[in-house]
Amino acid sequence: MADATRNLTEEERSKIAEFINEKATLPGDPCLVCRSLDTRIGHNILLVPVRAPGGEYNFGGGQPVVPVVCHNCGFVRYFHAERLGLVPSTIPPEEE
Repeated sequence: MADATRNLTEEERSKIAEFINEKATLPGDPCLVCRSLDTRIGHNILLVPVRAPGGEYNFGGGQPVVPVVCHNCGFVRYFHAERLGLVPSTIPPEEE
């Protein structure tokens, strides 16, 4: 997952906006906290640390996500970069 944390291009950010708008259940996809429409897609793919089964965090890895930030209240949503098609899937294809 060497390419997991990187800057997003403007084209990728536009495609993310289209993806979110297609999936949104409310017009304009308002913030979940304050209902503001002033939300913005982050400029980077981030890695969110994941807790291992033993309870320890692996800070050297994690799940690749794209943040969407509300510029009114500061609430942050994360969209998984694999689901957005920005990084290859880490889930092996099912055997037929």
